[in-house]
Amino acid sequence: MTASPPLLDVRDLAVAFDTESGTVRAVNGVSYTLREGETLGIVGESGSGKSVHVLAMLGLVPRPPGRITGGQVLFRGRDPEGHDQARDLLAMPERHLRRVRGAEIGMVFQDPMSSLNPAMTVAAQIAEPLRLHLGLGAREARARARDLLDLVRIPDASRRLDHYPHEFSGGQRQRVMIAIGLACRPKLLIADEATTALDVTVQAEIVALVQELKREIGMAIVWITHDLGVVAGIADTVQVMYAGRIVERGPVDAVFSDPRNAYTLGLLRSLPDLSRDRAGRQRLRQIEGSPPDMRHPPPGDPFAPRNPFATPRCRTEAPPLAQVEGSVPGHLAAAWYDLPALLAAGAGR
Repeated sequence: MTASPPLLDVRDLAVAFDTESGTVRAVNGVSYTLREGETLGIVGESGSGKSVHVLAMLGLVPRPPGRITGGQVLFRGRDPEGHDQARDLLAMPERHLRRVRGAEIGMVFQDPMSSLNPAMTVAAQIAEPLRLHLGLGAREARARARDLLDLVRIPDASRRLDHYPHEFSGGQRQRVMIAIGLACRPKLLIADEATTALDVTVQAEIVALVQELKREIGMAIVWITHDLGVVAGIADTVQVMYAGRIVERGPVDAVFSDPRNAYTLGLLRSLPDLSRDRAGRQRLRQIEGSPPDMRHPPPGDPFAPRNPFATPRCRTEAPPLAQVEGSVPGHLAAAWYDLPALLAAGAGR
């Protein structure tokens, strides 16, 4: 049986920013695919290219100073004539791209307080994509906005429609952002640090809500976060980024239980082990050093200066992202060293 083509196919995407002090190479040859109904978690330090590459895909990187220096982003959806086909988002005219954003690809931004318009009611902001993309009238759009607030579990939705963003709690504002992202029942929802500013209880509620909505709507999700715990709870596949590159990718269980890139290992080691009693717990490990200056990226593997397992080859030649020997299909890593063997020998302790 032939597998269906991917919903999203990112090919060698590169993004740069021209600044007074030099060109920042923010994204460097990112390639991956996403299937319908799949949830992809993207993790990495600030500045790793997580958010920039998805903003570039949607034409949301300001130009200047930003510019796309290479690549394709093929998204399978309906073209302006209504035909189902893969289209290159990067080559799409802005007027066509506006039809994709919000309709076929929904976006939940990091900070709802700055993303929501403080001068517009919640009803007006949810209704906007409904009227723009679906052509609904004012009354029908308002009724649909109420249904969406119910869908994201905002109590007393009919009354809250005419409230402004400042009248909602942080968790409720994030739910409103999710309602806007889901308004047109998109094929793909991109959530950029959607739970970062929320306390852990509200985070858990938002994650549970998104999982429930995914099952109901059948959409694919790209979830960008610093929180590996959230990824473990929501994602099918995890993608680790560093210095604008993918350094490891694969099924969540495989990557978290058997990391093959030292940066992935460093992220996992920085998490507290709550399974041990207080006496058995150890001091959290940190990744020594700082991310590279992407105006002057180091030669070879960009993580090599911080990597205790680095080989001489790491410092001169960037490793390709390749299938990990002995692991499940689709578990890819970029490394010149055999991390399990080094750990077994006691290295890096």
